[in-house]
Amino acid sequence: MYNQSKITKGTLLWGVLLILGLTLGACSTGYNEDISSDRQQTNMVVRFTLPESASASAKSKAGDGYEDGSVIENYIDVQNSCKVLFFSQNNTFLGLLDRQVVAEIDKRQYNVCGIPPLNLPSDFKIMIAANWPDMSVIDNAVAGATTIDDICHAAASVFDMLPGLMLDLEKGHLMPFFGIRSYSGIPILPGTTTLPEPITLLRAMAKVEVIFDVDDRDSELTPAVTLCHFNGKGYCAPYRVYDQNDYGQGNDWDSDYLHRLHLVTDDNNNDKEASGRRAELAMSADGSYRWTAYIPEYRNLKADGSPAPDEAYIEIKLASQAPDEKPFRIYFSLYSGETSANTTLPRFNIERNNIYRFNVSLHHGQLSIIARPWNYRPQPEINA
Repeated sequence: MYNQSKITKGTLLWGVLLILGLTLGACSTGYNEDISSDRQQTNMVVRFTLPESASASAKSKAGDGYEDGSVIENYIDVQNSCKVLFFSQNNTFLGLLDRQVVAEIDKRQYNVCGIPPLNLPSDFKIMIAANWPDMSVIDNAVAGATTIDDICHAAASVFDMLPGLMLDLEKGHLMPFFGIRSYSGIPILPGTTTLPEPITLLRAMAKVEVIFDVDDRDSELTPAVTLCHFNGKGYCAPYRVYDQNDYGQGNDWDSDYLHRLHLVTDDNNNDKEASGRRAELAMSADGSYRWTAYIPEYRNLKADGSPAPDEAYIEIKLASQAPDEKPFRIYFSLYSGETSANTTLPRFNIERNNIYRFNVSLHHGQLSIIARPWNYRPQPEINA
């Protein structure tokens, strides 16, 4: 059987949020009242947003490569797991947005209103930590002492891989988010201050997707798709990212978002099992012949750019194959017509906030793993 492989990589965008059952304070009714009853104080409105995909914005240049996420990929538990942190320009913690309420939500943006720290200077930074499983490092932050790096590189800022490598809203298996932005010359006055620019968020995980196009969706043809080698832990936030210019804002594909890894213990040995870990992925419940996994970052490259000995890859075993037949192997690489047996192709690291998508054709018993250059024109919706 002929096996032609290529990977398509695109950046995930965060988007529509589903927030229900919140009791909104004064900020939700025009932001014209003080939600503090005991002192004259500024209310501050902080906006979180996402870059538009090329198909959604006439202003986006052709070839931006972005793709909106699904509801579950974008979901933020604002009520229970979202912190708005203030830092000085030298990256020292100043305090939290107090008594925060969700003030407004639309398709691409939602606003959170609350009380900023006392004596906030006109130049400051805001960091967003959302869906982190452990917020203790933030709750214990000390004003004037704790730094951005202290929080982002803390042991408490580590998440475990998802059960089954899948997001699950009902079970609380959510995507961690991080965002940061620097603000200058903001007048801090009594009343309501609405920050002029929104904060773009990054997902902490990568999405791996294998999509099959088959002639006859016969159960006898249903393959086993196995992800081999991946980390069991990851950081909720990147490291040494201090403002929006350090990770891009969705307007320059060449520099967005990050092209460096933040790995637990700095390598693929955070639990000494990464190189032996395997997980058979489940097919989508909608019958669309799609296999998906959400995983922490992983280093596939050595320092010289050659493939790491414990690099990640995907195995595909057809039900029609004999038990002693080797499965097809797909590397996280840029294929250009070569078969999967070509192990000399350049590799990709697995980076947060990116999609690694393999399009597989299965026709008349012939398996070909085909990819084309990222198509920036509007495409049919993949999710049924």
